[in-house]
Amino acid sequence: MSTKTSAIAVQETADDTTEAPAHDRVGVFWALLLLSAQSKVELSQEEFYQDLKIRMLE
Repeated sequence: MSTKTSAIAVQETADDTTEAPAHDRVGVFWALLLLSAQSKVELSQEEFYQDLKIRMLE
């Protein structure tokens, strides 16, 4: 592997780690939507684009 190829591989790895938090948030949101559809949690917000409140249902 050449130095240029190594630098590209390192850059791609660095890019992957910066995208992980956004990807994780999307996955968590989909999981919460599924739990909400199954009536296991209740999701609420006071306004759009604000914190999401989660209440477990029993």
